[in-house]
Amino acid sequence: MAANVQAIVELIAPTAFTHTAATLSGTTLGADTDVRTSLSAGIWIYHANVETTANATGVQYKLQGRYSAAATSDEDWVTFHTFQTGTTAAVAAEVAGTEAAGQTSIDVDADPTAGFTRGLVVYVQDTTTVADSEWAQVDFSVAVTTVNLVDGLTNAKDAADTIWTQAETNYSTHDLGGFSWIRAVVFHTAATG
Repeated sequence: MAANVQAIVELIAPTAFTHTAATLSGTTLGADTDVRTSLSAGIWIYHANVETTANATGVQYKLQGRYSAAATSDEDWVTFHTFQTGTTAAVAAEVAGTEAAGQTSIDVDADPTAGFTRGLVVYVQDTTTVADSEWAQVDFSVAVTTVNLVDGLTNAKDAADTIWTQAETNYSTHDLGGFSWIRAVVFHTAATG
């Protein structure tokens, strides 16, 4: 009986994408990832708008695969999963002070009730270290200065950091039996947002 082997691979590292006009290239390609010894994959996509301007087109994530013995090739890619983000403008709440890892009640500088509803996925942006940013779920918000999260912060936050609405997550599982290589492609073009 074959062993159940698991590996975690980032198809695209955490990245801040800059929107470009629809007539310019706004495409980011992830690295070709060898999956010849993999039968299936669970793939997570995490997305957040970190601006208060509506994104005119949203962002489109495509997972693509190809069957080829060659390690590099620019042809024969087929899309096996697409995720399209929303276009609604995000609401921002600035963290008011220092919040320790594990904290669920986050003090913010402004009334967070507009847009911060129970169950909403939010992006807690660490403006100093992108890798310390995280996605969380709102338990409830209290008028005046508090956002309460379902789970505690993984990393401490400070007054330079921001909580954003309109964050999105997507999980999908895929049979990789027909592919030898996969990659992620991100299309991020819009005149605004």
